[in-house]
Amino acid sequence: MHRFVGNRREQRRFRTDAETGALGLRRQRRHHAIPDGDFLYLGKIPNMRKITLLALLFISQLQAQIIGTPFDTSDNLINFFAANVAINGNEVLASGLNPQFPTGPGQLKSFLFTWNGSQMTETQTFYPDDLVDGDSFGHFFDIADEYLAISAPQQDGVGINTGAVYIYRKIAGVWSLSQKITANDAVAQDQFGMYVTIEGDFLFVSSYLTASGNNTTGAVYVYKRNATNWDFHQKLSIPSTSHLGLKTEARQGRLIAASDNTSGSRIFHSFALVGDTWTFEDSTEGFGNLSSYAADFSYDNGKIYVVHSSGSQGNGIVATLALDNGAWTNESSFDIDPSYGADYNFGHILVRDEKMFLGAFFYTLQIQRKWKAIVLANQDNAWNYQFALMGSGADGQDDHFGNAFAYDPDSGKLIVGAYQEGNVSPLPGGKAYWFDLQLSTPEQNENLVTIYPNPASGTLFVKSDFNTSVEKLELYSITGALIKTVDRSPDRMRIDEITSGVYLLKVIFSDGTISTHRILKQ
Repeated sequence: MHRFVGNRREQRRFRTDAETGALGLRRQRRHHAIPDGDFLYLGKIPNMRKITLLALLFISQLQAQIIGTPFDTSDNLINFFAANVAINGNEVLASGLNPQFPTGPGQLKSFLFTWNGSQMTETQTFYPDDLVDGDSFGHFFDIADEYLAISAPQQDGVGINTGAVYIYRKIAGVWSLSQKITANDAVAQDQFGMYVTIEGDFLFVSSYLTASGNNTTGAVYVYKRNATNWDFHQKLSIPSTSHLGLKTEARQGRLIAASDNTSGSRIFHSFALVGDTWTFEDSTEGFGNLSSYAADFSYDNGKIYVVHSSGSQGNGIVATLALDNGAWTNESSFDIDPSYGADYNFGHILVRDEKMFLGAFFYTLQIQRKWKAIVLANQDNAWNYQFALMGSGADGQDDHFGNAFAYDPDSGKLIVGAYQEGNVSPLPGGKAYWFDLQLSTPEQNENLVTIYPNPASGTLFVKSDFNTSVEKLELYSITGALIKTVDRSPDRMRIDEITSGVYLLKVIFSDGTISTHRILKQ
């Protein structure tokens, strides 16, 4: 990968968000000695294992895959576009780096896009006037309703690399800078703004290098909205931790903050909102060590989901943690099936609205390729594979598709980053992709609806075991365009005139329920 070293002051060493996947992994990479490259090669692979992995790689390419619709910035100097992404309603935020060749750490910028019903349109660029190269503006951000928080953890407003967070407010459809926040006890190298999270009237800002005595314990600063201003509320820390705030997520009245330790384990800590105060609840067991990674976590509906490199299949394992009498316990776990991702090791995760999105962290075989992400759905308390997502870039080049996810359950829009697509140094690159998952995820038990034959070339037949009758069939392209509707004799649909490819068939019942199925037209 690429490393940019600042020359403005010796104390600064800048690593792009793209290098860390914007997931707070810079310290993890140091612990696990993951080399700076597009993949981690695990050494000589025995011939049979190599043949097996190649076979799995081939099989995985035959599974149903949905190609997203790409978008990027009009700024043709930007590199590593979409290392970070966020979505709120019809607005999408993505980061990118102007590398400032031939030397220098570069300028991270943030770009706002608006969904107009058919495409993403770039509407605004964020880069405050008081920034300098290497301030890491846009290292992380969050957007919620009329507020937008963008961090700059290496900004020097108070001291070297003390960090800052810039708050924007939307008034009459335009986002304007309304406040700059710095830690009230800032110390050089704290990197305030490693992560930012907005939850209701609270803003959480992590400072993972904050020290307590001789220990770099890290801390999470909490701010509360007072009218249109965000005021300091409290500081969260745990004396026995190291680097608290490597990543944070706050949802449904609970904050989850990650930390690590000298053994290379990743630990997750929860704080609950009690009255007006965020109160420590419990810490999980450690995941990973110096030889195996605990790459990422996501929090949703009272559960923590951790993806890490343990597991019998070699592609990683997802553990589900739940609170039991005030203690986080391992409720369940599953190995990521190799047929989903061949030689990929999955290390990026987002869970929202009973959907799980997994992106690759690295792969084993030395075969460059378009990366893919996989989608699973929680059906009857089991996470079942649905389909794979991919970008539309050139084959044979690592695009790191799936390095970042953002999902809006209300609209069904999923944004996926591919920060290395088209990036052939020193040329700029990076793409973001959008998907409409309202058309791609079952809303009813698919086992009660049979579509046959599938694949098909002529007529599709629908057999339902539901008590209610089928009222209508709708066929969609994978980009969400309605292709055909059948509301007379809705137990069949002719598709012989349709171009070969993957489609989505919606079976709509008389009581309003819907079942969605992937169809392969030959």
